[in-house]
Amino acid sequence: MTPHPIQQYFEARRDALKQLSEAVIHTHNGTAGAAREMLVRELLTSHLPPALRVGTGLVFGHEWAHRGNMDDISTQQDVVIYRNDFPVLEVGGAPLFFRESVVATIEVKTNFISADLSNVMKGASSVRQVTPVHIATFQMGPGGPSLRSGSRRVLCGVFYFRGLRTRTALVRELNLLLAGLAAKSSCALEQVNAPDFFFSPEAGLIVRRSEFNVLKEDSGGVAGVDDVSGGLDAGETNRSGLPPCIRWPPKMERIAGHHP
Repeated sequence: MTPHPIQQYFEARRDALKQLSEAVIHTHNGTAGAAREMLVRELLTSHLPPALRVGTGLVFGHEWAHRGNMDDISTQQDVVIYRNDFPVLEVGGAPLFFRESVVATIEVKTNFISADLSNVMKGASSVRQVTPVHIATFQMGPGGPSLRSGSRRVLCGVFYFRGLRTRTALVRELNLLLAGLAAKSSCALEQVNAPDFFFSPEAGLIVRRSEFNVLKEDSGGVAGVDDVSGGLDAGETNRSGLPPCIRWPPKMERIAGHHP
């Protein structure tokens, strides 16, 4: 069966991204890391609508801007997706983004290393701790004008260029880590600050969800996770008949603790 043109397009973009990444991986670590981050930003810029822009920098809130509260500013974010109707400030060459303008942040990693997951959690926490200013707006509708107030949640994600070929291992590691963090902090699982999604060219997309996925004692799998037993090993095919690293539509799997 001939692949759909859109499928062919995104497969080509994926392959090009992987090849460009491999071309810079063997250079100096600092230079290679910056180059891979740029590859992800360029890919997003070419596919996001004009209302959104892509940059890199820090996310700050009202308390940092007015009182210098260092708990109200994030660490450096590799990729920041933000609304273009907000200004971007630069202090000492470092771009600063208003918390209210930020839609999502992404941390870019060359390799998936399970021992590094706790540091990944801290990166997401630094964004989540920034307090937004609640904005009230009037909206016209069939029932007349209505008042809407609140703040938009910032999505946090991680992009792995290589090393993450199967989703099963990552989902198991994350579920155990999230459960441990929740127990240590004596809080509900959904209150644990962690990335909302993980992505790699081979493994696809993994997304958090509201309920905790308990481990199955009999099979060693993870309850409620979509098709983890299939994996993405070379030579295996999915229901579409395509190699597992070429999924159409894109495969999504879920881990615990999604925040609506």
